[in-house]
Amino acid sequence: MSALRRRRALFVLVVTAIAGTAAAVIAGVSDAGTKVVRPAVPELGVFSEPADTAVDPRLAGLADSPRFVSGGKSGAADLFRLHVLGRDLGAFSSTLVVLPYHEDRGVCYALLGRTETDPGMSYCYLPLDPQLPDELKDQHFSGSWFYTNVDGVPRVQLFGVAFDDVNRLRLSVNGSWREVPVSRNGFYLDLPGASYKDSARIEATLADGSKRVYDFPNTDD
Repeated sequence: MSALRRRRALFVLVVTAIAGTAAAVIAGVSDAGTKVVRPAVPELGVFSEPADTAVDPRLAGLADSPRFVSGGKSGAADLFRLHVLGRDLGAFSSTLVVLPYHEDRGVCYALLGRTETDPGMSYCYLPLDPQLPDELKDQHFSGSWFYTNVDGVPRVQLFGVAFDDVNRLRLSVNGSWREVPVSRNGFYLDLPGASYKDSARIEATLADGSKRVYDFPNTDD
């Protein structure tokens, strides 16, 4: 069975984290796939693309959460504008999805395990919120450091979203750097053996050559 030990993430506003059950689930069907809709925020171009309309059994339940109500209401995610950013990711063949919320001022992203017993989580944040703490403003990315221990095998799944102007993303774990692939505003990196105790820093290089960094805290929740 899986056991969630710790979750570390950027821009914590709303979190749904479940281990051993289906997590970060989203439901809704519409004809949005035939339309091009406005971006949720200008820096995330994926929202200018047609939405994905495929229904997945794992995407059933998030609509029960007050933050994930369809229709784009204030404070709610727009379930009809779901975008798949990656499939068959990591050890659990996970799917990374993103959708707008809070009247297009916010972003929700989620990592869905392949089965109901695979770990996953969802995350919402307001990237342009002027009330963000200074260390979180103007980051141009949001990442979650998702630690699990499944059948005695510890691992971290790093996943999140990056603005259009992020040219490069890399991660330092205990001083060792590795590249983080970015595709369609989404990123994912599977780190078997990694722990919530590790020292981790994520660094983004923007199109203008400037850098943004964030150090994931390694203290217990």
